[in-house]
Amino acid sequence: MSLKPVEEMTAEEIAEERAAIAAARAANAAGTPAIAERDAEIADLIAQGEESTEEAPEPEPWPHEHLEYGGLTLEVRKPNESALVAISMTSVPVLGAQGQMRIFTRFLMYHLSPASFVAVVEAMTDPDSGVDIQGLITELTKLQS
Repeated sequence: MSLKPVEEMTAEEIAEERAAIAAARAANAAGTPAIAERDAEIADLIAQGEESTEEAPEPEPWPHEHLEYGGLTLEVRKPNESALVAISMTSVPVLGAQGQMRIFTRFLMYHLSPASFVAVVEAMTDPDSGVDIQGLITELTKLQS
């Protein structure tokens, strides 16, 4: 996607931009079943945390690694090389801010348990927590070695 102001774009560039936006919207609308399932799990966890009087069932043990970060004990998966390469490519201007956020969110959803994802997002909203995306990704990268 172009960072050029619309006033400076040619008709062809505007048409290309519109096509790219339409393709991105179609891809987002289509989604993937895995992401839709994770979204549903996360929404359920958030809803459970909002004044639920029911006793939640005991979650199954996390089959991957655990990581201490920012005062949180997180259930994580060790990222493979392709995931790390994808994260390193988010600075490519063609992605734009929304593309970067989508990739960061998917990375976190694939590498954190649903409960840890919620804990990280909640901690990131607290300006005093010290939890941030770069620090978390750096800690996940250290699991690789």
